[in-house]
Amino acid sequence: MDDLPGWLAAWCLDHLGGEPAGVLFQLHQISMVFGLRLADGNDVVVKARDDDGRAVSCVAAQARLAERGFPCARPLTPVVGVGSLAVHAEEFRDGGDVLHGESPDVAVRYAEVFARLMAELADVAVAPPLPNPRWVRWDHTGSGPWPAIDFLDERDQSAVPAHVVATAERARGRLLAAGLPCVLGHADFEAQNLRWRGREVWAVHDWDSLAWQPEAALVGAASGAFARGVGLPTRRRSKVPRRSWWRIRTFGGACSRPWSRRSRGRPACGRRRTTPDGKSCTVNPRCAAMRSGHKRPSASAERMLSGPPRARAAGQRRRPVPPLLGSPAAPSGPTALTPPK
Repeated sequence: MDDLPGWLAAWCLDHLGGEPAGVLFQLHQISMVFGLRLADGNDVVVKARDDDGRAVSCVAAQARLAERGFPCARPLTPVVGVGSLAVHAEEFRDGGDVLHGESPDVAVRYAEVFARLMAELADVAVAPPLPNPRWVRWDHTGSGPWPAIDFLDERDQSAVPAHVVATAERARGRLLAAGLPCVLGHADFEAQNLRWRGREVWAVHDWDSLAWQPEAALVGAASGAFARGVGLPTRRRSKVPRRSWWRIRTFGGACSRPWSRRSRGRPACGRRRTTPDGKSCTVNPRCAAMRSGHKRPSASAERMLSGPPRARAAGQRRRPVPPLLGSPAAPSGPTALTPPK
């Protein structure tokens, strides 16, 4: 209790009707998250983050989905300003397990949740939560490839290999040139942010990470990051591009409408780069490069940013690519991916 912020006890009393009597957990990354047991015995979660204007829309969207029965924590308060912080409380939705792995079956289960989430958010009317989260802020207004992030900007930029900068510039250029309409979506759809009970999803967390971006970019971010979680095995680099294309096609079933040709090349650009040891960078490719360095991308990885794989010469064998789940060519049955009506 002694290490809690000085403002927290009075805030809980004013907005929740009781002071904290115990601490269930405490996390501090981009946001501060406090799991608290109040004096009346109720368990709540209080979240505080820098007030950049995003929180009101994120919490409002979370509240709308919770009201409809979507598996997420229900906000207990609106967003309240405390100095430079935006603070709100939500119910403590405990329990459930992390679903590990990146097999086709696991990918389909995550994609089904993503499909439902995107379909639900399509009917939510809130102000766009801008600026977008910094790890997907390729739409920033600066001149370089990276958004302004103080703790990275103050470091030696020569530590970032030239091919990483060039890849970021190409990816950002493709995304900006597409001119696709933006939608509301979850930009941190990782295993560690979901909990499951059996085959049913129990909770989707981290609603601070909603973004206002083209659906293709959100699908790309989700398909590249969904398998991230504690204890996942390191992936072999040689298989990453092939698996990434399969994931994009799987998560593409979350779309509420068919993609145009210009949309299909964008998901690969919207992915979060992983470090060579398989860990996803929590900020952007520049951070990953500074932390552990990158080998030059393989030819197949380079092709990911240039568009879908082209047809090979006549007579050469080609590995079949699975169809988009939910499309006419996709298999029917329980694995077919169709957003709920």
